[in-house]
Amino acid sequence: MLVLVGLAMFQTSRDVPFDVIEDALPAFVTIVLIPLTLSITQGTLWGFLVHVLLYILVGRWRDVSTVLWGLAIISAALLALH
Repeated sequence: MLVLVGLAMFQTSRDVPFDVIEDALPAFVTIVLIPLTLSITQGTLWGFLVHVLLYILVGRWRDVSTVLWGLAIISAALLALH
């Protein structure tokens, strides 16, 4: 059953715009880190953080929603505590 859930989740990766680096890299980091760290939480936290950092680096920080800013701050705090 868990394998089927994983396959269903992975099918959405084809919708990621891999030609836009600030959208593609956080998705890639999340997809890669979940199995490497054996933690869905770690992969997701790093994905939130990388997403916001890349948007800042490319100058699109105004496109980041308030909720995502909050998630990135919480993610950074949780990763710092770990």
